Amino acid sequence: LDAIRLAKDQFLTLQALSAAQLPIPDTGLINSYEGFQSVLARWGGYPVVVKQVSGRVGEGVFLVDTEHKARLILHNNLEPSKGMLVQKFIPPENRQDVRVLVVGGVVVGAMKLKPKAGDFRANFHLSKKSWPVDLATEWENISLKAADALGLEIAGVDLIVDPYGKVWVIEVNYTPGFTGLEAATGLDIAGRIIDYVAETYG
Repeated sequence: LDAIRLAKDQFLTLQALSAAQLPIPDTGLINSYEGFQSVLARWGGYPVVVKQVSGRVGEGVFLVDTEHKARLILHNNLEPSKGMLVQKFIPPENRQDVRVLVVGGVVVGAMKLKPKAGDFRANFHLSKKSWPVDLATEWENISLKAADALGLEIAGVDLIVDPYGKVWVIEVNYTPGFTGLEAATGLDIAGRIIDYVAETYG
């Protein structure tokens, strides 16, 4: 339950990942427009990504590149008691987006994702497309450590590789879908999960 509670809250997730010395993007938690402006000033201005603390499958994630858009998005979405996250923006054309599935401390598959035209969010639920990827040992180790840091037996770890080859953990999902992963790899991911649950708890 503690693992799921952590994974449901992206700010708590990032804190746990940071405590485990895993690479996470520069992130600010804001509760007001003034707080947003303070974060923006530290980072040198737009564009930035603003996220709901509990958003999933690409929902509640916004690219903010003007003051007008910032005011509109925060007015419509910011609940001061919950806050929102602000992160530096890495343009899609300059990055790789990778989803890694960890089951029982083992990487069982990975896929590359790309945003659909006109979007910046790389998410299978949005694009309905996925590609196979050769998973570097570093990426695999980071994914395993991320799942372990949250105490998750089954986890979808979202990575971004920036133009300089630096890997960042963007998110860790506690109920990861696997349709895109099966399409990209041809693997029976559902079967692997069922086997793990049966062997561990059966």
